[in-house]
Amino acid sequence: SEMAARQAGGWYGLTPNKLHVVRNGVDCERFRPDVTLRSEARRRWGVPKHGRVALFLGNGFRRKGLATAVKAFHRVAHASDRFVIVGGRDSYAARYLRPLRQLLGDQMIVVGPTLAPELAFVGADATVMPTRYDSAANTTIESMACGVAVVTSVYDGNAELIADKRLVVSDPRNEKEVANSLLCAWDYTNAQREVLRNSVMEWTIERNGVMMERIYQRLLDDRG
Repeated sequence: SEMAARQAGGWYGLTPNKLHVVRNGVDCERFRPDVTLRSEARRRWGVPKHGRVALFLGNGFRRKGLATAVKAFHRVAHASDRFVIVGGRDSYAARYLRPLRQLLGDQMIVVGPTLAPELAFVGADATVMPTRYDSAANTTIESMACGVAVVTSVYDGNAELIADKRLVVSDPRNEKEVANSLLCAWDYTNAQREVLRNSVMEWTIERNGVMMERIYQRLLDDRG
């Protein structure tokens, strides 16, 4: 991300010509909207017919802002809404989740780690990850590829790809700001979801590979 490039340049005193931003690729065939898989996911989670789902997907709950996301959801959620947590490779997961469960009760659904995150994204109405730092969060770009609006923070390098800055919070610890962004994400129309998906279609895994290969080739050429 450009954010990470600026930081690396500052830390190591590198000039811009020494820095090349190569964004993570996303598999847009794997991560895509799917009506059938959406229905299956919501049925697994026990989401009521008109319920809205806020999804938190990731490990490192504290750094990625899970507690703030839960409190923000609690501010604006209806009884039929659900907060789904996918992840859990966290040393203090059980202790961290306990007070959040007390706050949300049965509205909080903990799925645990998964090797198929695409099956979670398709069931969500919004993804919420007010991270304190991610150089370029895969969750952000994968959610967008699934046509799901994602609430993230200015400390996520992939926030650079989000045109709608109402979804990007300036303070990842501010639950009110996150709540307002969540409401915005929940209100997204199908047309806006399609725009989200189209905005990341160019960032393919193949493009990532080609850009890396060009950098390696340039280094070889410079060595003569």
